[in-house]
Amino acid sequence: MDTNENTKPDTLTCVICEHKIEPNPISGWAYGHNAYPVAEGKCCDFCHSTDVLPARIMGAFNGK
Repeated sequence: MDTNENTKPDTLTCVICEHKIEPNPISGWAYGHNAYPVAEGKCCDFCHSTDVLPARIMGAFNGK
């Protein structure tokens, strides 16, 4: 894994809301989600559910 400070699980920041990315309470995954197509980088569970997934679904319906 990259040694960049923002890639360590305890320092990951959501590129959408800029809050700390917390480990998922069910899976324990601490590295966030792919924020594409909303932004480049990683996002938290909340932004993934409220921003990224709806954008992906809309893109699928709009042919993007």
